[in-house]
Amino acid sequence: MPRALNRFQQLNAVKLSGATGQLDAALSFLEKTAKEILPPGYSIDYTGESRQFRHEGGKFLPALMLSSS
Repeated sequence: MPRALNRFQQLNAVKLSGATGQLDAALSFLEKTAKEILPPGYSIDYTGESRQFRHEGGKFLPALMLSSS
């Protein structure tokens, strides 16, 4: 039983974390799998780098790499 109820944008939420060098492929896999297995009314959303990647369309990663140098 969870100790706390996580929320994101005022909705119940589950946080998935991971590291991958292929962010686009990982997010595409997550989206495809979620579409197949989540019941009607459930959705996915992103935070952090994943959210920025999806909203900025891949322009974020080159900027991140340049800023890390």
